[in-house]
Amino acid sequence: MKHPISRLFTPLVVAIALLTGCASGGSKVAHLESLLAASGFRVVPATTDEELQQVQTLPKNAITKVNRRGKDYYIFPDSTQKQLYIGTPDQYQDFLTRREIEKNAAADNAAYAESLRDARTASSANWDNAWGNWTGTGGY
Repeated sequence: MKHPISRLFTPLVVAIALLTGCASGGSKVAHLESLLAASGFRVVPATTDEELQQVQTLPKNAITKVNRRGKDYYIFPDSTQKQLYIGTPDQYQDFLTRREIEKNAAADNAAYAESLRDARTASSANWDNAWGNWTGTGGY
């Protein structure tokens, strides 16, 4: 029989694993792109030869700060889709906040899982006869 806590805990762990993109490098990039989009970054397709060259020359899987016409922007290239994610400093700050929240949630869930594991291990040794005789004869 499954413990009631495990019924709640297992889906939570699965959801966190999916959200953090643990499976592969490709899913990590897709997750990063979804965080950028959620933070308000615009997706701009590279249509000219100059734009395509820019997509190819920017550092792969990295956000780069650029200054254009006196304003700072943050750019993430997606060379597979031939597009750029472009955000303002406020949008970049929102992205950093979202990423930090996810990291903290993952750390909290890992700590919870460890404490739950420890509690189960520590209590299982004494559980076999924890309440004495279960024959039904007693003081109640």
